[in-house]
Amino acid sequence: TDYGTAANWDTGSVPTSSDDVIIANVSNDCVLDGSRSVKSFVVQAGGDFNGNAETLTVVGENGSGYAVDIDGDIVGTNTMITITTPATTAVDFNPTSGAVRDLTINNGGNTITLTDPMTLSRNLTITAGELDTASDRDLTVTGDCYVAGTLTGNASAISLGSLEVAASGTYNATTGTTTITDEDSVTGYTWDVNGTFNNNDGGVTFDLGSGVDSHIRTGQSDGANSFHNLTVLLNASTNTLTMRPNAGTVMTIEGNLTISEGVLQKNTHSHTLTVTGNVEIHAGGKIDATSASGAMNMGSLTIDAGGTYLATTGTTTITNKASSNFAFKNSGTFTHNSGTMQIGDGSTSTGGAHLMNNTYYNLIINRDENAPDGNTPWRPSSGTEVTIAGNLTVTKGRFYRNSSSNSLVVTGDVDIAANGQVGTSAASGSNTFGSLTIASGGTYLATSGTTTITNKNS
Repeated sequence: TDYGTAANWDTGSVPTSSDDVIIANVSNDCVLDGSRSVKSFVVQAGGDFNGNAETLTVVGENGSGYAVDIDGDIVGTNTMITITTPATTAVDFNPTSGAVRDLTINNGGNTITLTDPMTLSRNLTITAGELDTASDRDLTVTGDCYVAGTLTGNASAISLGSLEVAASGTYNATTGTTTITDEDSVTGYTWDVNGTFNNNDGGVTFDLGSGVDSHIRTGQSDGANSFHNLTVLLNASTNTLTMRPNAGTVMTIEGNLTISEGVLQKNTHSHTLTVTGNVEIHAGGKIDATSASGAMNMGSLTIDAGGTYLATTGTTTITNKASSNFAFKNSGTFTHNSGTMQIGDGSTSTGGAHLMNNTYYNLIINRDENAPDGNTPWRPSSGTEVTIAGNLTVTKGRFYRNSSSNSLVVTGDVDIAANGQVGTSAASGSNTFGSLTIASGGTYLATSGTTTITNKNS
């Protein structure tokens, strides 16, 4: 079984870096005896190899164009392989049983292409060169993935314990889903991109294990290296994923953000988080911006029963709507934290965008069309009354009750600008305002019930 015994090999000598090594289907299983170098490495079907916590370095390729071709069995849990082949080559890390523990790729600027799915029981390190999953070869790394070269995911299913991309590195993500399952035990980051991340419109899911509180660090400058669709799926509703940029003050998700379970929060209070698509917070999920003053920008916001959004003390801006026609729909917990919610940015075309929530602080309506279009119907999540605990400002568009008999309470000032409108002629529910200012060109269509003014503006 001893790799270092010359008589165990058909050449009568221990292989060197000039030899194509083949582990055949024989009665004695090969056990590596120390760090060794070979030209190429093959484990044939039925053959067994045990790395024995030593490192096998592959420096070339065989006549079939493979640096490594494992069809047999990997015995034990301590096989480590390094590939330094100075040419474009292929590898097959798909044993009948077992798995290589650690794989290191350090082959200059050359490409290594998978011909079969690959699973590593611990770490993948790409020091230099590229690992390409071909069109759809799945890659699973149970431990840490460190990329100082290039990892190209194509359309493969990619699962990594954690991902660190060095300043010189690039992750060309799969167009499918990259799943992150743990965190780096040294850095404490589950995702740490210092180099380049090309999302290729693929999704990233953080499906972290039991009791893991971790960190995401992404972006070299404002909005760079953005996620496409991001899903947070932690082990418990109390586990936290903290998001921060490497540089600048802006973090961007250019698709949808889904919080299935666990807490997502920003590390620095003044940073801005922009989600161009829909934000969905499911039961057991939470976005916690309680201590944050930075802006939160979203295409739409949906909070399911059991979900929570603890708003920034700054402004949450919603620029679009979900397929349900709701720009904001709250069936769970929304805490305004004395922050402002703004519906629209004055330009984004959204059509009719409905709001469902009981209590706001400051609410700004700045839709894409002037009144009487730019429709923004409001309704309570429960009961018959909506309260705005601060001011209501209608800059552009029409703000009105979805159900004519519902009541609206604004404790502060109501300001209707030239292109704004509050109310419809069908309203019968009561309106209570701190004060009411209607600019030239603005419109207030009063309820057939009572409008009560309780204060005065500045």
